[in-house]
Amino acid sequence: MTSDRKGLLGIVFLTVFLDIVGFSIIFPLFPSMLEHYVGLEGTESMVGRLAAWLDNLSGGDGNAVVTLFGGILGSIYGLLQFLSSAYWGSLSDRWGRRPVLFLTLAGTAAACLLWTFAGTFLILVLARILGGVMAGNISVASAAVADSTPKWERAGGMGIVGMAIGLGFICGPALGGAFSLLEIQGDGIPTSSFALNPFSAPALVSFALALLNLAWAFFRFPETRPPEGEPRPPGRSITPFARLRTLDAPGLRRVNWVYFLYLLAFAAAEFTLTFLAVERLEFSRGDLAWMFVFVGFIIAIVQGGLVRKL
Repeated sequence: MTSDRKGLLGIVFLTVFLDIVGFSIIFPLFPSMLEHYVGLEGTESMVGRLAAWLDNLSGGDGNAVVTLFGGILGSIYGLLQFLSSAYWGSLSDRWGRRPVLFLTLAGTAAACLLWTFAGTFLILVLARILGGVMAGNISVASAAVADSTPKWERAGGMGIVGMAIGLGFICGPALGGAFSLLEIQGDGIPTSSFALNPFSAPALVSFALALLNLAWAFFRFPETRPPEGEPRPPGRSITPFARLRTLDAPGLRRVNWVYFLYLLAFAAAEFTLTFLAVERLEFSRGDLAWMFVFVGFIIAIVQGGLVRKL
């Protein structure tokens, strides 16, 4: 592997890692968000009616209500990311990787800033929607890896993207739990839709990481799309389901379904771990942060040491 290719993979790794850290910072905060916004806006508000519906759905189990609430907020982001990734990938085939990456990173930063000043639940939901729509960074970064690596090295290059995602999902919640202990809201109850909230400190960290990511990509991320006159990727549909139907190689669909089910189960276990720790062990936000630090430490030892050598 050439030094230029190694350098690009390093840039892709940091870009994806910082993006996932900024996204997953919110995970350990979900158990506290429902209580905050219902208490702030009342039981007749949008979030109050949502809480009542979840309470009826769960049969009055308070812990289940909080878990379902976090699942809904998390699923909004994931679903929109799935629906928009094909669009951003197709757009990067036409415009180039750099401009689309800048656009999505800027949108991510805007979503984090909106979350910072989410004085109401509606603004929080809008921030999650914007963040999910703009979460095309990974698809564009993956396209850049495919552009710059030969077929026999492509799996290793995509492994770099996967490793960045995995480590980001560990470091993000740890930072979220740690910075949630820092109160910057001040006294009084917000009287405006745009106001600081008890979760503004982690949101500001997420915003700072998004700006760092944007600056890093601007100065270091090269354009990798093949220039005019050279072979380019075939035109891609902006519909993700249409893209899935093109997987016609023998066994490829089955492998993708198995991988999807594995990731679904793993993500569900990782996502609900915070709620389980709060319910069964009465963990605070700080305890949740240390839990993810420990998990990340074990993953670093196993993936960086044992698995690499094996």
